[in-house]
Amino acid sequence: MQSWVPVLQMLMGLLLGHAVADTILQPKWIKFHKHRSDAPSLWPIGLGAHGLIHGTFVAAITGSIVLGLAEMIVHAITDFGKGERWYGTYPDQAIHVACKVIWVLLAL
Repeated sequence: MQSWVPVLQMLMGLLLGHAVADTILQPKWIKFHKHRSDAPSLWPIGLGAHGLIHGTFVAAITGSIVLGLAEMIVHAITDFGKGERWYGTYPDQAIHVACKVIWVLLAL
């Protein structure tokens, strides 16, 4: 097996986990309540739950609780910025994908 195959496997796992967490595991309640403008009193809970789901995927796939916590925090901050309309969907997703690349590099 080539030495880069485990790297690609981990990256693909992280990207799949991201896709699952942003679709199937993001019910309407979280989607609505993760933005401050939509849910002034509940947004920290919605955003925190969403970040926790993403962080759990990263921790499970990389085997690192530290990277899982980093994902949870960075994902929540990134989605907060999108919710505040500092940037749109494409920059938001680019940040998320860049984080997955960074997590792989740090995990290996």
